Amino acid sequence: MNRLVLTRIAPWPAARLLAAFYLIVGCVIAPFLFLIALVAPEQGDGQRGLGVMFAFFMPFIYGFIGFLIGGLGGLLYNLLARLLGGIPLMFEPEPSHVVADPGHAGA
Repeated sequence: MNRLVLTRIAPWPAARLLAAFYLIVGCVIAPFLFLIALVAPEQGDGQRGLGVMFAFFMPFIYGFIGFLIGGLGGLLYNLLARLLGGIPLMFEPEPSHVVADPGHAGA
C-alpha cells in the first residue's frame, strides 16, 4: 500500500470542475423549478415571469457558485494544508485478473 499526502489542490482546475458539476446539477433541478413556477398561483405583477426566469438562469447561477466555491476552496485547502498538513491518501495496486486461455490449455 502506497501512502501519499495531498498537499495542494490547484484552484483553477478545481473551480472549473465544480462549475461544470454544479451546472449539471442545476440543469437537473431547473425543470422542476420551471414546473413549480408555472403551476404556482399568480402573486401579482409578473411574479410568475420572475419564477420562470429564475428557473432558466438557475443552472448558470449554480455553475458560477460552483466556480467560486471550487477556486476559494482550493486556495483555503492549500493554506490549511500548509499549516496543518495534508490529507493522507492510501493507494493500492489494482488486482490483476489472470484469465486462463482455453485455447492453450493442453499445449
